Amino acid sequence: MAAELPGPADAPRLTEPRLESWKEIAEYLKRHVTTVRRWEKAEGLPVHRHVHGKLGTVYAFPAELEAWRHSRRIQSEPDYSRDVVPRAQVSSAGRRSVIQTRRRPIVGAAAALSIVMIVSVAFVGWRNDRTPFASAGVDDTGRLVVKAHTHPAAYQEYVIGRYHLWRDSDENLQRAIAHFERATEIDPQYAAAYASLAQAWWKRGLWSRTLVDTETPARAAARRALKIDDSLPDAYVVMADLERLYGRDLDRAEELVKRALALDPNHVDGHYTYGLLLMTLGRFDDAIMHMQQAAQLDPLSPAIQSDFGRVLYRARRYEEAITHLNRSLELEPRMGWLVHHRLAAVYEQLGQYDRAITALRRAGESGNRSYKILLARVLARMGNHREAKHLLQEVAGGSALNEIAAVYVALGEYDAAFTLLFDQLERGDPGPNFVAVDPPFDRLRTDPRWQDLVRRMGPRDCDGCGSRGLEQRARVIG
Repeated sequence: MAAELPGPADAPRLTEPRLESWKEIAEYLKRHVTTVRRWEKAEGLPVHRHVHGKLGTVYAFPAELEAWRHSRRIQSEPDYSRDVVPRAQVSSAGRRSVIQTRRRPIVGAAAALSIVMIVSVAFVGWRNDRTPFASAGVDDTGRLVVKAHTHPAAYQEYVIGRYHLWRDSDENLQRAIAHFERATEIDPQYAAAYASLAQAWWKRGLWSRTLVDTETPARAAARRALKIDDSLPDAYVVMADLERLYGRDLDRAEELVKRALALDPNHVDGHYTYGLLLMTLGRFDDAIMHMQQAAQLDPLSPAIQSDFGRVLYRARRYEEAITHLNRSLELEPRMGWLVHHRLAAVYEQLGQYDRAITALRRAGESGNRSYKILLARVLARMGNHREAKHLLQEVAGGSALNEIAAVYVALGEYDAAFTLLFDQLERGDPGPNFVAVDPPFDRLRTDPRWQDLVRRMGPRDCDGCGSRGLEQRARVIG
């Protein structure tokens, strides 16, 4: 089972530079200690307390303070029709329109009434920490728009959660889950927070290699989001992710993500998810188009750049993949081990084995051992079968079956590779989703067993049903 999530008291176990006192926090924010203490009490400044709970013994994470500062600026901004925070950090569902009226020339009493309405909305929103707040402004079409949010504390937790969600690592995803759960505890009707909670759960399942164990909380959160708001694009996107990963129903996943993009054509997560789905189906040109749109909507997301590189890798556009993977490293160096791992896979396909090994050594500097299975594959491609098999025996127990199968393909032991891939399907492991388009399996495509393997990658609850998309995919790469 996946490890329990950290609560506020558990946060010190997560390794990240932090500010260890009120004085350090105040200096970081360039304010007096008294002001910072007031912000924590009245405006939800994200300050944590150590296990013993003494009020004076506190700490804070700079990343969380920055996200709080962003959310605070948004809350005081009079025109909410413009995005202030990158869309990948605060989705469109974080803000929803409540009142929209056509703007007409306002004079005399009408002007006074409008001002009173706006001031009243703002006052009502801030009168206590359990009341939703709102703000008003005029959008680009000349409409008076009043935007309603959940109350400030829940919204703040949501914003910080989104910040961590798009910095892929198990550690960041644990933090994201904790913040989304706190947002939903404060506001049980916060549909966007439930949708992001579901997204964080399935992402964490990929990172911790316990995807099957994370299905239950991910589906529960997604269903809750959809029940609260059935017009929320975020909810349809995450439901598409769950069908793509867990149910293996790629046709249904495409229907869901199309619905999300119909609701919001500029939805970052929608384009990102659709890109990954189309990659899985081998429709690379369309996948690249959607990843480009996601990257344009949120150019600061290291995860989008990294996965964009992965899409290009599977499209056999290796030089372009290197460009986006390096851009991901520039945006978030702490994601280095994953990006170096992906760079090594690109260099392997280019036959640049020395560069692949150098990248894997950098990946290993983080202490993550998953790089060793790819190293075994590179060694096998180099003809060093003895060392590759020795390394495979060392790390096989902690690796996904498709990754081990890829090593056997490099060794030329195709029977062993097919045995592992069919076993993985029997277990219901989502790993085979990408097998049909992964370059390491190109050598298997002329084997009669390949078509049977791909046809069996249909919906999990309908063995042998196949899938329109999967049947197309079986013929995409030959």
